[in-house]
Amino acid sequence: MKLLQLLRIPVFGAVVVCWAACAPQEEIVTSVVEEEDQLSEAEIILTPPQKEGANGRLEFRFAQPRNVVLFPNAQNDYRSQSWTVMTEGVELVRHADMDFLVMEPARETATIEFKPWTNVLPRDYTPALAFADNSFAYHVRQFEMLDPGSLEMAMSLEPDLSNFSGEDIPFSMTFDTEMSVVVKGQPQPGPVTVSFADDPGYVFVGQSQIIERDRYAAMLDPHLPEWVSASFETDFERTLDFMEQKFGGGMKAPISVLYSFEGTEFKGFSLGGSTLQGPTLTMALGGQQFMALTEDEVRADVETVLAHETAHLFQKRLRSRRVQDVWIHEGHANAVANDFMQRESLLTLKEIARCRTALSESATLAEALDLKPYECGAVVWAFIDRNIEGADLYAFWDELVVSAAGARMHTEDVLALLEVKAEADTDRIALAGLFGDADADAAALVLLPQDETSDSASQPNLQNN
Repeated sequence: MKLLQLLRIPVFGAVVVCWAACAPQEEIVTSVVEEEDQLSEAEIILTPPQKEGANGRLEFRFAQPRNVVLFPNAQNDYRSQSWTVMTEGVELVRHADMDFLVMEPARETATIEFKPWTNVLPRDYTPALAFADNSFAYHVRQFEMLDPGSLEMAMSLEPDLSNFSGEDIPFSMTFDTEMSVVVKGQPQPGPVTVSFADDPGYVFVGQSQIIERDRYAAMLDPHLPEWVSASFETDFERTLDFMEQKFGGGMKAPISVLYSFEGTEFKGFSLGGSTLQGPTLTMALGGQQFMALTEDEVRADVETVLAHETAHLFQKRLRSRRVQDVWIHEGHANAVANDFMQRESLLTLKEIARCRTALSESATLAEALDLKPYECGAVVWAFIDRNIEGADLYAFWDELVVSAAGARMHTEDVLALLEVKAEADTDRIALAGLFGDADADAAALVLLPQDETSDSASQPNLQNN
């Protein structure tokens, strides 16, 4: 019986999920626009807030008069709460989970005051990352614009834009400031203009401490605990050395690292991160419990999340947008982070426990992977690394990258490659045990180490990952 049948995975249509965990990690050569992009049909001038609590300013300049502009990244309603239109005859309209800038009569300019939206959004990047000194990192894709053709056509659009027949609006974006601006790991004095076509990711504007090195530029929140700031450079250099050695090479462009502190207004311990094109890596921590913990109690968690996010950058362009395939890259990043932390069997006790629970609530491993893609995904990757000859964490990942050839990789593709590699009878037996439809108790016995000798360091909740 084929592995795909053993796993019992139904073939779904593509489900577009655009949270940070599944955003493509592309290595893009740094480029900053030094002169106005002649191909742009619009320019956005962003003036940052001048002091804490103040608003910033957005000035839209179009090459020709426009009646309506569509912002496609609008699955979460935050613009209506943070943007205030200052131009008469211009209105921000939300319709069918979409945001539109409507101008009657048609105009070439529009001005908006905005408060940087720093709250976490479900399944989307945070529009702005806040630092304690009133510095911000702005996610440029929030300003992406489309031309629906007319107001009537705009109002008839489906929320998933499946019936959209208009055009993109190419634009450049100028950060009008005298403060430091960091684009794709390159700090420079403002003002700075970037092209949306270059997908700059997050652009940092502010006065926070900047550590500039050949491989990265890191912006560290001044309110980070002293031991975090003091150890960051050594920790990240060690992490990059490990990833470059394991994955066989470094990034093509410097990494922008944005490390913010969320404060202690809320209870608990928050530690999260994300990666996106640029390349950019974000880290955020905070919470009352965090401030109550000692450096030794927190360090392993901080190093694990940093390694997990860095692994995403080195996974190159291999990504999938289907919900049931998230385990491929998230489980792999967990296993790589555990390898970096030198955890026995590439698993933590928490991952084992959570995957056991998921298995006990599922009829098949496929269901468990849907329930706990991080934890059970790590279990699958650890199993592959231990049991399938020539399919360790890094060599097999490279095979997936080559096999995908820039296309999306799905669970079925992973299994097909594994089946080819499982030439020996013992390998086939191992794979049958892994992907078979045994009951939950039997599956748990096959999948997970019974001696539980893995490192006992806990793994925090990964946010926006």
